[in-house]
Amino acid sequence: MIVLGPLLASALLAGAGALSGCAAARAEQELRALPEHWDTLHPQEFAALALELTTAPWEGSARSELANLAAGRDEVSVRAVVLLAHDPSPDASAALLALLTRRQTAPARGLEGAEITAAAALADRPLLPGQVAELTELASQPAPHPTLDVRVECALAALQHGDATVAPFLIRVLRARTPAEREDPPDWEPIDTLAWPKHRAAAGLAAFLGTDDRFRPDGSWQHQVDEAARLEELLAQRPREADLERSDRQDPR
Repeated sequence: MIVLGPLLASALLAGAGALSGCAAARAEQELRALPEHWDTLHPQEFAALALELTTAPWEGSARSELANLAAGRDEVSVRAVVLLAHDPSPDASAALLALLTRRQTAPARGLEGAEITAAAALADRPLLPGQVAELTELASQPAPHPTLDVRVECALAALQHGDATVAPFLIRVLRARTPAEREDPPDWEPIDTLAWPKHRAAAGLAAFLGTDDRFRPDGSWQHQVDEAARLEELLAQRPREADLERSDRQDPR
């Protein structure tokens, strides 16, 4: 069981969210070693550590260790991703993306916390255009990430970097298990509950469009259909040029 779940892990990324526009300056900082006992601390102690952590590059060996541990399916893997997210270097971005492009399915739902956290971290980092394109591919057919929760988070990361081509998929998530899905059927393996991906999809779309997030995953079919239609209409009203823009967080290299 992962005690440090993706919701808490994502909250711990707030300290790394200031990466935008500052990666080059921080990359010149002195390399640092990993904090002592980071992998064995009580979850609350690790949370406090992560919230106090500044953004600076890890030593090469430390970064490699984190990248290897991030590929696991336990709490340590989620912690490793959180620490990687506090490294502003391009190598750390590549390691986070590599975790996602494996396209591996967790043995049980709830064990994909590391991937969800990695995608959330990439939303707030400078990325090359090709890396944003990889996030889009992870959210899109013909070869999306096989886990819906991770796929949604990859779509949100691509959207935050300015790629609105993932928006129809997010609208499709909102319409799932309502009468509207007959016209826009799901293209993912069925899962027991959709509350989390629907919540994340709606929140991300609302933030992207600059509107209120009114969607309730536990609302009536009519409420969900109406809110999906409202967000879809707002997307259609966006100037075409806006869909071609990319966030200024992208790395210009």
